[in-house]
Amino acid sequence: MIAGLKQRISALAGQLCTGLCHMSSSWGLEVVRAQLQDGQKLVVKTGVPDLAGQLECEGNMLKDLGKAGLPVPQVFHTGKDMLIMEWIETAPG
Repeated sequence: MIAGLKQRISALAGQLCTGLCHMSSSWGLEVVRAQLQDGQKLVVKTGVPDLAGQLECEGNMLKDLGKAGLPVPQVFHTGKDMLIMEWIETAPG
């Protein structure tokens, strides 16, 4: 599964995905942080078939909020079973 996910992220990002770090699992969703060859980090959410469309809806909502001027992560890909958005660094808390 990891190799397939890295290949899919690489194809969508247009560059090699060099690493994945599992962050969370809940409600049929998996969340990982992906590292690209150029050092960029992304958040990748993947879904299961019975939740198809949930991630597409979330991605479109984030895009709409961004257009309205709200600070949200940039969405790079949204689809029925995958959402890819920018990783936002935060201060240690």
